[in-house]
Amino acid sequence: MRTNFVQLTAALASRFQPENQTEMYRAPMKSKIRGRTEQIPVLGQDIKRLVRLAYPSAPIEVRDYLARDCFIHSLNDADMEWAIFQAKANNIDNAIQVALEYEAFQNNRRKYCK
Repeated sequence: MRTNFVQLTAALASRFQPENQTEMYRAPMKSKIRGRTEQIPVLGQDIKRLVRLAYPSAPIEVRDYLARDCFIHSLNDADMEWAIFQAKANNIDNAIQVALEYEAFQNNRRKYCK
């Protein structure tokens, strides 16, 4: 019975988690840029998913650090990147929160400064 379980898990892992697929997820993760109409939370979730798929065996702290850096670079907005840097966001969730606050501030500012 034990051998069947080991063989089954090995077969499932080789089918659904081949090691060569990790590189397939690293490329889009590193080249991800926020779309013009893409919402910040959607971007954050997409990056979290790509990092989880690209580094499935990495510790959660490492994945969170990589996701935060990837998120910051994908924003394609130097002022927002600077705001996140100044806020000392230590994980992707904090970076998303700061980015949302910054975007809300900028949208409100544009609305009333016209």
